[in-house]
Amino acid sequence: ARPLLLHSIDLLRPLGRSEALAFALLVLGMTLLEEETDTLQAATLFRESLAIYRHFNDLWGVAYVLNWLSITCVIEAEAPRPALDEKRIRVAAEYAEEALEIFQELNNAWGIAVVTNSISMLAYDQGDFERAWQLGSEAVDLYTEIGVHWGRANSYHTMADTAYRMGRYAQARQHVADGLRLTSSYRLVKYALLLLYT
Repeated sequence: ARPLLLHSIDLLRPLGRSEALAFALLVLGMTLLEEETDTLQAATLFRESLAIYRHFNDLWGVAYVLNWLSITCVIEAEAPRPALDEKRIRVAAEYAEEALEIFQELNNAWGIAVVTNSISMLAYDQGDFERAWQLGSEAVDLYTEIGVHWGRANSYHTMADTAYRMGRYAQARQHVADGLRLTSSYRLVKYALLLLYT
């Protein structure tokens, strides 16, 4: 994906700012995060994408990039160091809350589900397990309602982790089992591995 995206960006840049360029930058940043190769470069790409989406007042694009900036901050905050970087987690929360507000304004169910799960994971990182549990449950319901199976599986993973941290071992096992049934049905290998790791 990376060479194709780089080629797309090279073709688009001479044409000036465009939503196509914003999208290509966004997807390249997502690819770098998936490879876990360069969070700094991913964040740079997301910021450029965000500036373009804001320029065109493309609210969906703005919200989606904000969610990815939030995820990037979390990855950076969890990087090996003596303790979790609380400042980065706060910045991540600000990005995610703004993204959620925009998706709510747009009444975009998919976006609301995606960011609700992101905020659930942030609450988990901050040690607020009750909030993580509540938001994770909301995300499962939202994803179920719109039929997004990978999102549901990801939320089951968050909830299983959260239940385990709260000492609710039976619930943790149940969420892992529910998630594995789902990932098996739809061949969601990445999320099956996450659940098995839990």
